[in-house]
Amino acid sequence: MGQARLQEAGAGRLRIEGELDFQSVPPLWQALAPRIAEAPRLVLSLDGVARANSAGLALLLAALERAAACAHELRLEAVPGNLLELAELSNARGLLGLD
Repeated sequence: MGQARLQEAGAGRLRIEGELDFQSVPPLWQALAPRIAEAPRLVLSLDGVARANSAGLALLLAALERAAACAHELRLEAVPGNLLELAELSNARGLLGLD
């Protein structure tokens, strides 16, 4: 069972740390979604993510979709290699805005 948390990382920046899995992502989304809706520009750093599975990829895609729906800008930073590989296998890398 993984745990993840959202941290302030400076003005307009948030940081995720921990594990992104099927148990940790739903509560993390509950914390992240309103922050995306509030901030016209936001950087989300994943440099603290120790492990992630497809739930983590779904979280990132949902976050980017939420930002687009609000006409806000969300930029991802330090996406872990295993999430990039999973995105590549899922043909979703371009959706992450990392190409």
